[in-house]
Amino acid sequence: MQFKPNDVKKFKDVCDENDIIPVILKENLAKYFVEPILDVGSGKGEIMSQSFPEKRVIHIDIQDFSEFKISQNHTREITDFFSYEPQEKIGTVFLSHALQFIDDDIVLLNKKLSEISPDYLVVVANTNKDFMGDLLTWIEKNFKNSNPEIELLDFPRGYVPVESAPFTAKVELPDYDQLALQIAYLFDIRLKQAESSLLANYLSQKLSAPSFTIDQEIKVYRKINS
Repeated sequence: MQFKPNDVKKFKDVCDENDIIPVILKENLAKYFVEPILDVGSGKGEIMSQSFPEKRVIHIDIQDFSEFKISQNHTREITDFFSYEPQEKIGTVFLSHALQFIDDDIVLLNKKLSEISPDYLVVVANTNKDFMGDLLTWIEKNFKNSNPEIELLDFPRGYVPVESAPFTAKVELPDYDQLALQIAYLFDIRLKQAESSLLANYLSQKLSAPSFTIDQEIKVYRKINS
C-alpha cells in the first residue's frame, strides 16, 4: 500500500513519537550518526531536522514531501531505497518505521544494505507488546492484506547490535472511528467501510478510550569489522 503525504501527516499529528525520538537521538545516540546520514522513508523529515540540523542528511522517500521544510544542511530525493545510488560513502542509515515497507525480500534488503555499506544502521520499530501485540494478532486474523511492522530475524546481515533505547509513544483520537483509520495506517491496510466498522468496534471493546500507547525501541547496529 502507498500512503500519501497527508496520511503520514495525520498520524504524526495524533502520535507523539516524533517529539520523543529526536530527544533520544540527540541526547543518547548522537555519536552513531556519522555524516552523511541517509534517512530512508523520511516522510516529513522532522526527526532528522530536529535531531541533527547541523549535519548533512539525505532524505529519501517515494512520495514528494517537499512542502515540509527541512534543515538547510539537508537534501531531499524522491526515490525508493532499492533504486538509490549514493554519490559518496554513507556514514549512517536511519530507518524510522520504514522497514515494514521494504522488507518483502530480506535477501534483497540485506544485499542493498551491503552495497550502501554504512558504518551504522539505526532502526526505530514497534516492539509489539501489550495491546499492540494483541492488536497485531487480531489484525493478521481479520485482514489478510495487512503489512505489520514485525521483527526481522535475518536482518541486518553483516551488522551487530551495539545499543538500544526503549520508549513509549501515545496515540490519541476523538473517537474510535478515527482511531481505526490511524490503526489502518500503522498496519498498512486500506479499509472498506464494513472493515473500518469492524475494527472500530474491536477497539471500543478493548480500550476504555480512543487512545493507546505504543512500546518502541531504537536499535543501533555497527558494521562488522568497521
